[in-house]
Amino acid sequence: FFAKDKSRWKISEELGHTSNYAFLKVKDGGKSSPDEVGPEQQWTFFDGKEAGWQQDPDFRCVKLEGGVKRSKKEEDEVKKEEGEAKVKKEAGKTDDDSSDSASSSDEESDSEASDSSAGSGGSASSGSGAEAKAAAPVAASSAALPVGASQQTGGLAVAASARPTSRACAKMLVRAGLRCSCHFAYVRECPRSSALGART
Repeated sequence: FFAKDKSRWKISEELGHTSNYAFLKVKDGGKSSPDEVGPEQQWTFFDGKEAGWQQDPDFRCVKLEGGVKRSKKEEDEVKKEEGEAKVKKEAGKTDDDSSDSASSSDEESDSEASDSSAGSGGSASSGSGAEAKAAAPVAASSAALPVGASQQTGGLAVAASARPTSRACAKMLVRAGLRCSCHFAYVRECPRSSALGART
């Protein structure tokens, strides 16, 4: 995932990324994916207390060819969600501009801007209207995230279709219970788990 606050891509064992993570500093603000960086930019790993943080020139990210194939029904749902996101984005263009300024990389300006925008518009709008306004910036900002990226959405689901091509960390998907470790298929589609389910 891309950590905007320090302008770097991160790989970690758990979502909190407080320890056991590697990072790749970039200067483009996360516009290019980790597989598109040149050899001059290297991933940095923690090699223990004595060695500290070390760069590894041999570590590279590669783009996986071929993505997850969707059924016709899923494709239709994806297109519908993308259309709704575009409509919300165009309708709330002025609202998006004020919320975009609140999402700058400075943490202090983040809290001040969000406090002022929440205080001025929160009491005048209804609950569902506020949720619709919040959904549009989330959908727009999630379009730049690679597959497998995580974002705090305040309870709103980010459509996987809004992300570019499929890049994923296989180990993470298996540990999260989304894919089986034997076939790397969805857990519900794994022949081994369905055979085990038939026995019980």
